Formats: sequence, C-alpha cells, structure tokens
Amino acid sequence: MSIHRSTVQLRRKRQARYNRLECAAFVTSFVLCWYVLLP
Repeated sequence: MSIHRSTVQLRRKRQARYNRLECAAFVTSFVLCWYVLLP
C-alpha cells in the first residue's frame, strides 16, 4: 500500500512538472507570435 502511495505521489509530481512545461511553452509561443505581429 505504501509503495502504491509513493508511485501516485511521483506521478502527481511528474504531472505538475509537465503542466509547468506546457504553460511555459504556451507563454513563449504567445510572446513569439506577439513579437512577430507587432511590426
């Protein structure tokens, strides 16, 4: 039971990390599009 709990925590940590990466990628792409559309 403790092993299953630890794996779930690891999965949640990985999910949070992926969500952060997706957010960063979205923000960077948005900023790039903004810089391209400004001039």
